[in-house]
Amino acid sequence: MSGFTDRALLQLHNPTALATILKGPAGAPYPHLERLVAAVFDNQSAQVDHIEELTVLEVEPMVLVPGRDRMTGTWTVTQPAPEFGDLRGEVTRTGFGLWAHLMARVMVTAVLQSDGAGIDTVAIGTIEDITSFADFESRFRYIDMDEFLETHRITTLDQLRQSGPYLLADIRLKELPPFDPQDAANAIDVAIDIAIVIQDELDLTAGLVAARQLWNVGAGEPPGVSSAVLGPTSRPFAVAVAFPSSVLGAGQPTAAAIDSLYAAAKVLPLFANPP
Repeated sequence: MSGFTDRALLQLHNPTALATILKGPAGAPYPHLERLVAAVFDNQSAQVDHIEELTVLEVEPMVLVPGRDRMTGTWTVTQPAPEFGDLRGEVTRTGFGLWAHLMARVMVTAVLQSDGAGIDTVAIGTIEDITSFADFESRFRYIDMDEFLETHRITTLDQLRQSGPYLLADIRLKELPPFDPQDAANAIDVAIDIAIVIQDELDLTAGLVAARQLWNVGAGEPPGVSSAVLGPTSRPFAVAVAFPSSVLGAGQPTAAAIDSLYAAAKVLPLFANPP
């Protein structure tokens, strides 16, 4: 008789079935899927308002995420004797790698609220006719005058004038329009890879350990698919852990409690009931 892992592999390697499990029983929007974006992208210029769709593009069963040996070193040279040096190194061995039961590439449609609106105008002019340190300081919206003078070793007004010319740029940003989450212009498609671990039983600790191990090993992998809006990825893939939904019930943690725990680690718990 096939166990849960084998049956889940048979079911979830199908893109349609995996998309159903990833989206969960509730309809759009999908707040739990926002952590997939947060796990892979470290973007500061836009925030996810909501996820309105997910499509599984491809699924590959049993993918090895190879371990890599990393060496860090310190080179110390003693002067004035340049021929003497001390090289110390540390090798971190990650082993032969870990297996993801499934590696999926998904496309999520995310509605983003941008924090930046681009540049509207730029004006650049010279600072002339400086009459005093206070006059020079007044030309700027903010300047640490004491630090500026100390850095450039300026002590007199003549030194300040002669160390120029000084250019002052006035950059004005476009005014952001009111954010409309229903405006299609605020929705973008983001490709994300997800490594999925399958657990035969409801062992939350083992699931988190497996997810963390995959994350750590994956840190040495090439970066994932970058986004024109969110920029490059900080990790090559997000991680999800699939549990049998049949274990949920009386005397067991609720799905919501498990999701809350895993959300703190940016890991997505899934609950499958394969035939």
